[in-house]
Amino acid sequence: MKHLLSYILITLLTVAANAGTISVNSQQDFDALSGKIVDAIKQGEKDIIVNIHAKELTFADKQVSLKSIKQPEVSIAIHGNGVRIVSKGRMVKELKDPSLMYLKDGGYYNPWTPFRQLDDTISVTDLTSHQCRIKTSSRNKKDAHPQHQYINYTCWYTSRISPVTRVGRNWIEFDGGDWAVPQKGHFYNVNMDYSYAKRYPRYRLFGTERLAEEVYQCEASTLLNLSYCDLRSFSIDGINVTGSSCNGPLIMVDLCKAHSILITNSTFRCIGGSILTDRKSTNVSFTHNRVDTFMGYGVQSEAGSTGARVTNNTFTNCTLGMEIGFAIQMRSDGFLVSQNTITDFCFGAIGAGIWGGTTTDSKCRGVISDNEIYLSATYLSDLMQHTLMDSGAIYTWTRCDGVTISNNYIHDISGIRDNRGIFCDDGTRNVTVTGNRIERIHNSYDIDLRWCDTYKEKVPDHNTGNTVKDNNTTGRVRFETKRP
Repeated sequence: MKHLLSYILITLLTVAANAGTISVNSQQDFDALSGKIVDAIKQGEKDIIVNIHAKELTFADKQVSLKSIKQPEVSIAIHGNGVRIVSKGRMVKELKDPSLMYLKDGGYYNPWTPFRQLDDTISVTDLTSHQCRIKTSSRNKKDAHPQHQYINYTCWYTSRISPVTRVGRNWIEFDGGDWAVPQKGHFYNVNMDYSYAKRYPRYRLFGTERLAEEVYQCEASTLLNLSYCDLRSFSIDGINVTGSSCNGPLIMVDLCKAHSILITNSTFRCIGGSILTDRKSTNVSFTHNRVDTFMGYGVQSEAGSTGARVTNNTFTNCTLGMEIGFAIQMRSDGFLVSQNTITDFCFGAIGAGIWGGTTTDSKCRGVISDNEIYLSATYLSDLMQHTLMDSGAIYTWTRCDGVTISNNYIHDISGIRDNRGIFCDDGTRNVTVTGNRIERIHNSYDIDLRWCDTYKEKVPDHNTGNTVKDNNTTGRVRFETKRP
């Protein structure tokens, strides 16, 4: 009897010691992970450790979803141990949707043709149905109604993807939406490139023929959804994620509170949407990660969040979707963006601030320091495929309540037109630009803090409180203050 009681006691202690530890050895375990974490919390566990031992897993949308867990004493740590996690999807021989990510041999498969520059402006053929036409060469001998065909055309500082509606022998028609207006007297129009820089618009076409071989079509977007939670801490480390669609962020932290929410020591490749979106949450950190090839934003901290940290990461091949995207974008309070290396980006590398036309009481304050930002020689040699106009490697907007940009090294930036080193736009206020080293900005200002009264009614103190000092620049600097 004595030995039996001892055995029972030892067994109970062993179970208690391991109750907070969850092992993931298979896809079945991974699919059940959210439920296991919730069960452990219900059992009163305060320190929950997830160890992933599987070598490769796939994720569906919101694969790990934790919602409304109000347990400020609970800590959750997920250790990936180098696991490779791939978006769920399927092999296809026909491309149907440009919002999806396509992989070939585990790497990015580009479904778009190279950019072509028109030798004329885009014609608006029907204002009512928004039809636009470009002249091009085609193998079609008669009019055709295409399926699963899209056109991507650049418009100054952004671009648009529109469905192709008809294809003729030497023309393509597409739906230009609200941009399908005559150029004169309309700011937003399909000929914005020509309006701004007197360069004829560029376009590329989404893969219009069956593929010679199959590619993998990613169909899941969000690996982790953490929402409405109050925890002591939450962390993920040691995962290697490949592939996601652009229908949502890969990691979503929404209205969460914690002393620390940490994503670290992981790699992210071929991501269709953003890597991490932090919305009205506290103390979210993205550190010591490597990101390679993504279509949307990288890491973004939205207005209403506090204490975001993006440090010691490497970002390569950023925002390839030809949109106003950044590897890092901060709209929050008390942020730190430091010691990151960012190379090869479409519009900008780091963005900070809130648009002046936005109605918000949120603060946008923080530090952008000690980052290296540049375009590689390979990227520079093929600018037509990548860059948009009127951007900055570091870009700030009107509503800043104290942003310091210091000790960054920005070099070898160029593009179609006006690709600045540091660009403080739309009446930026309360920004200090100091101690930065900027070299070889080929087509614009090293530092450009320009006067702008676009949002003067909502931000009456625009273009005030700014400082530009002690920077090491080799090109032009413009510093405009508020005008009488």
